[in-house]
Amino acid sequence: DDTTRTGGGGNPDLKPYAATNFGLSAEWYFASGSYLSGELFYRDITNYIGNTTQEQTITNQLTGQTNTYSVSRPTNGGKASVTGFSVTAQANLIWGFGIQSNYTFASGETPVAGQGLPYLSRNTYNIVPYFEMGPFQARVSYNYRSKYFYGFGRLQSANITDGYRQLDFSATYNINEHFRITANASNLLDETYYQYSSTPAAPTALYKNGRVFSLTGTARF
Repeated sequence: DDTTRTGGGGNPDLKPYAATNFGLSAEWYFASGSYLSGELFYRDITNYIGNTTQEQTITNQLTGQTNTYSVSRPTNGGKASVTGFSVTAQANLIWGFGIQSNYTFASGETPVAGQGLPYLSRNTYNIVPYFEMGPFQARVSYNYRSKYFYGFGRLQSANITDGYRQLDFSATYNINEHFRITANASNLLDETYYQYSSTPAAPTALYKNGRVFSLTGTARF
């Protein structure tokens, strides 16, 4: 991009993401359609893929001008580890109502002090209330993930994506065994992806996908 003098490139020396995973899990089914489960996990990562931005002098073949660009490339991150746990629960309540939920805590350690594993949020969770009775089904899904590091920017500053939440809705009505109507709504909170480099008060990018609504009909014979 000649306007911002930024660019992206590949890395022929890039190694695949490799890890050995250990986990201990347990499940308890305390009622029909209801359960509670948990897992402790440890990921021994022998190579993860990061991202770095470096200044590079490039000549534009069309204009003949030579400028310095900030070029982002994937890089081998080396060894790392992730330790954490997750809890999942589902409960059928009364009159067709129920709820699903899960929470995951993950802590990553990398060779670079003070930087987490790329794209790893420390806290993620979702809560899904639902209703299922006869031909009608509906659910609301609330999802959240905390901020995460995704790469190095100019002058090796840490690029961060801030915490993000999303609220979705879906409903289905089976008219009969052949016809079904489904309504979906996503990103009802109209959230924005907010990214910054080291300082939250100075954003580097804002992304807004907007709300999306759909209504579909399905016929099966």
